[in-house]
Amino acid sequence: MEEKKAKGNWTPKTVLDISDKVNLFIALLGDIKLCDITQERLKAAECALFNFPKNKAKNPKYRDLTIEEIKKLDIPVEERLSRTTVVNYINQINGFLSWIKTLYELPDWISVIMSAPKGDKTEDTRTSKAVFEVTDLRRIVTDEWYMKGEKRLGNSPRGALLDGARFWLPLMALFSGARLEELCQLYIANFKVIDETKCFELTSVIEDEDGKLKKVKGLKNTASKRVVPIHNELLKLGLWEYIQELKEKGHTRVFEELTFSDSAQKYSHNYSKWFNRY
Repeated sequence: MEEKKAKGNWTPKTVLDISDKVNLFIALLGDIKLCDITQERLKAAECALFNFPKNKAKNPKYRDLTIEEIKKLDIPVEERLSRTTVVNYINQINGFLSWIKTLYELPDWISVIMSAPKGDKTEDTRTSKAVFEVTDLRRIVTDEWYMKGEKRLGNSPRGALLDGARFWLPLMALFSGARLEELCQLYIANFKVIDETKCFELTSVIEDEDGKLKKVKGLKNTASKRVVPIHNELLKLGLWEYIQELKEKGHTRVFEELTFSDSAQKYSHNYSKWFNRY
């Protein structure tokens, strides 16, 4: 992993993500010598993964249990890791096994015994996740708190004052289709007029004061780099003027009120938790 980090192939979040998966695999398999890995042990680890609870560290029902104690339980289906999560785990684990297979000249079967569950080919992946209905969106943007930004009494999530991120991010996501993290890490320099059209760029680099490019953020993949024309509704609501005000005040990032989460390696982590509560 240190080699991948040194070469710039993996971000800190990738290292954390893969480390978590490999550590769970080792715990399920048992911290044994490489020469003691058998096909039977790999299949047993696979079965244990299928029966593993989601959010173990946060769920009071499972967080204090050892791996061996969990293995003895029949976890209810609705409390287990989702099929998508299991697929992701097994793909990452097989990648790890493939690496040690090459490094230590282990048998070929070691990285193919564990197999990811296949999904329903007839399932429409575009609709397999919960989405906002028009009525949901209307309730969000017409809420009195959202419209006026007035602080409410009590400890409700709506008790927070309406800031730039809370106001603009739902609207920008709605009218651009951009990912939340892409919007949360936007810089003032990303907003430009291109061919007489006001846009914002989703890119990992910006120009500094000397006109030199410097990397300031990450993208999910190379295809994520794009220019997004600002929707007329956002312009009517004053997004462009808001950006100019921030620029005049000397801001660098658009949403400087969002702090970077070291654990999640994202600016959107805490905001996403707040929005889900809201």
